[in-house]
Amino acid sequence: MGTQGDGNHFLFVGISKNTGNTMLVTHHGSRAPGAALYDKGMKVANRFRLEISPETLRENAWIPYETEEGKSYWEALQLIRTWTKENHTSIHDAVLHKMNIEKENRYWNEHNFVFKDGDLFYHAKGATPLDDKFMPDITGPRLIPLNMSEPVLIVQGKTNERNLGFAHTEQEEISAERNIKNL
Repeated sequence: MGTQGDGNHFLFVGISKNTGNTMLVTHHGSRAPGAALYDKGMKVANRFRLEISPETLRENAWIPYETEEGKSYWEALQLIRTWTKENHTSIHDAVLHKMNIEKENRYWNEHNFVFKDGDLFYHAKGATPLDDKFMPDITGPRLIPLNMSEPVLIVQGKTNERNLGFAHTEQEEISAERNIKNL
């Protein structure tokens, strides 16, 4: 807890082009706990695939939600989500505490995750949910860090027939409120 990890994970400070405010942006996932859960989940999913649909490719295996394993996997994903969110919060709070400053806003980006709406599951690899139904504990704009050499977008958008409630690159689908440039 309170660590950034490695790989494509980053922490940087930038200035909002819109407000001139200093912004702290971090990117990381669940790292080891999430990877371990995914590996175990794929083994379980493959068992179901072999039983239900052996012609389906291994990488397309799934765990039926109505099974005990499916419900347990979903519950475990929610624990990983909570852990990841708390880890982000602890990193940002530690920086604020060390600098003895108050936060003005906090934006969240949850991507590369699985979201549920009724009986439908959305595997959002790289996509950021815009619709509050996917993240009921997070409201307001969402953070989309494009990469270390591009601006970070703080966006708010609506679900329509083309985006399924997730941000993607078409400008009419999201309204960029602010851009942050690297210092």
